[in-house]
Amino acid sequence: MEEQATTGRATGMAVKDAARDFDFWMGRWRIENKRLLKRLAGCTEWEEFTATCRAWPLPGGIGNCDEFTSETWRFPPTGGRRGRQIGR
Repeated sequence: MEEQATTGRATGMAVKDAARDFDFWMGRWRIENKRLLKRLAGCTEWEEFTATCRAWPLPGGIGNCDEFTSETWRFPPTGGRRGRQIGR
């Protein structure tokens, strides 16, 4: 893979084009998670749960979008959790 560099306007230094840095993340993934039940409270009890992550490129190569979904993570009042990120 060929890296492209552009010149930063303010500094004149070469800046790497990072548009394709997260292409390895594209697709659908099953994730095993582990988190402390009570954070910053001296807790040593861990909760384990599974989730899926789906990642896809945005049109025109302007960035990526990824979505995290867990149906089993206990999160009141409905249970489950969903998150989405859009990045460049």
